Amino acid sequence: DQSLSATPETLIEALGIRNLAQSAELVLTACLDREETRSGHLRTDFPKTDNARFGHSFTYRCGEMGEPDRQILNYRKPEEAA
Repeated sequence: DQSLSATPETLIEALGIRNLAQSAELVLTACLDREETRSGHLRTDFPKTDNARFGHSFTYRCGEMGEPDRQILNYRKPEEAA
């Protein structure tokens, strides 16, 4: 059955699907971690903006074991962080 054979095209398609799944997991993890409403990110269970806890950006990457790894990017001056 040729439909199940591995070809460069099927490999590229499989890698594309894997990348989409990883991207979706990282986006959903970031959405769930931001327990506030900010700009276009609306959470009905957290309707207010919380600058004390979330006045920064964070990035997610796949960790060594494939798990989401969060990095906080704090752009505020140290005196503003308090």
